[in-house]
Amino acid sequence: MADATVGGGATKQERVDFLQQTIALNEGNVRAYDIKAQISLNVRRFENALIATVVACLQLVAAFFAVGRCAF
Repeated sequence: MADATVGGGATKQERVDFLQQTIALNEGNVRAYDIKAQISLNVRRFENALIATVVACLQLVAAFFAVGRCAF
């Protein structure tokens, strides 16, 4: 029974082909979600670095104002 059908449904080869296509689609979805997660992490790291840079600049400005007030 090489290509037997069950109740007029798909052949064994058609079912195997369908499963292979489903696996390929799912692998593609996993890769897409992984890429999206990596992008999200990189954006979050960039935002955190940007915030840290702004805070450092504000601290530097505050220090200059403090020194300037003490000098006069």
